[in-house]
Amino acid sequence: LEDVLNTTQKAKLEFFEEENQLFVVMKTLHFDKQNIELITEQVSIVLGENFIISFQEQDQTDNFEAIHKRIKVPASRTRRHKADYLLYVLIDLIVDNYYLVLEDISEQLDALELNMLTNPTTHQQNQLYALKREMTFMRKAILPLRDMISSLIREESELVGNKVNVYLRDVLDHAIQTIETLDTY
Repeated sequence: LEDVLNTTQKAKLEFFEEENQLFVVMKTLHFDKQNIELITEQVSIVLGENFIISFQEQDQTDNFEAIHKRIKVPASRTRRHKADYLLYVLIDLIVDNYYLVLEDISEQLDALELNMLTNPTTHQQNQLYALKREMTFMRKAILPLRDMISSLIREESELVGNKVNVYLRDVLDHAIQTIETLDTY
């Protein structure tokens, strides 16, 4: 509970063998184009043998609305699989959203580059610095996530099956691609 309430944490994974549970902390990211800033929210997840509990930092947003819809469909893959698959789906949704953030940042960079080449101003320099700061922040949020997903795949746990590890490897690839794209930017 202390880790759930401490919303300044990096992405991490902890195994609690006595309780046969694992605990995941991640950051969701959204990009505010108007203010050129990342909006972050911590998501904490507890996985047990037959359950999963997620905690969102804010109650104004529902980061998992799409997953709620899938769960309501009786024949959906999310509904048919165990809790470890739902953990994968939650992590995958968060990581996939990073691509949307990168797309927004890319649009901002392209527009800023064009404006700076044609009519450079101090305001544009400030915007460039703000984008650089936000990309650095995003990279710091995603790097530990890469390590966390790697640990989840490597650890031999009864909670996460081999079938789900295949999906988690794909999410790991996406996290690495996100980091590489940020490095390019």
